[in-house]
Amino acid sequence: MLRCPSCSGVLTDKYRCLECTFSPDFQNGTPHFAPDLATESSHFPIDSHNTLFEIEKDHFWFQHRNSIIAEMIQKFSPDPHTFCEVGCGTGGVLWALGAKFPRMKLTAVELYTNALELVKIKVPQAEVVQADIHDLPYENEFNIVAAFDVIEHLDNDAEAVRMLAKSVKLGGCVILTVPQHEWLWSSMDEYACHRRRYNSKRLIQLMGQAQLEVLEVRSFFSLLLPLMYASRLTTPKAIEDYDPLREMMIPRMVNLTLKSVCWLERGIMKMGLRPPLGGSLAVVARKQP
Repeated sequence: MLRCPSCSGVLTDKYRCLECTFSPDFQNGTPHFAPDLATESSHFPIDSHNTLFEIEKDHFWFQHRNSIIAEMIQKFSPDPHTFCEVGCGTGGVLWALGAKFPRMKLTAVELYTNALELVKIKVPQAEVVQADIHDLPYENEFNIVAAFDVIEHLDNDAEAVRMLAKSVKLGGCVILTVPQHEWLWSSMDEYACHRRRYNSKRLIQLMGQAQLEVLEVRSFFSLLLPLMYASRLTTPKAIEDYDPLREMMIPRMVNLTLKSVCWLERGIMKMGLRPPLGGSLAVVARKQP
């Protein structure tokens, strides 16, 4: 169900309120529920969107994360009909999941207009909506609602998770990924506008506060953890001396080698082994009927 942000009435599929005549602004055919926040960011370096658009399809980091996400969907919601990603960036996850689950209806929610225009190119079948994660216009709407490496940017992560839980249907799943381990904190996190890194206890607590039942918490980028830690030791302390594209723009052979390490990690996971440490955490939780 779509809810009116003005009066909490019901919105039609054309985003018009049946009670107070509210309708969001439309830009290039995209409904904007938070237009004042669509172009400037204190949470994310929005000039990175064009770079992400170019590299994320083949970059080892994005490919491995996409594989983990797809495996968790297959395990806990094997035939999902509707999927909403909040904070979708330029659509890399949606592109991968669209290929894996071609019958699944995709909704892309993002705060920044320039990212959404890139989503339209990469994932043309997705419904695209501009909205703030703290004020989503959905209630019991999707089989799966997800936010991947989003809530660590927010001051109020608990409120954001509560809104994700509100948006998912009863019996549906909320899936999150976040950076793990406070001891990995570095100027990389500062440049990325992170507020925190997580552990499994904090993530489970957030799900419980939103009345979600945790089904699985999984560490990943475990085999690369020593390399990640070493890279933090050599990262410049001053944020102005840090080049954020250094991690992304890596040589082809290095990218292939790191892909192989991630492939090995997925093989270990398929054997039922779950490493307790990793650069990232994923959680899937269910909204109880």
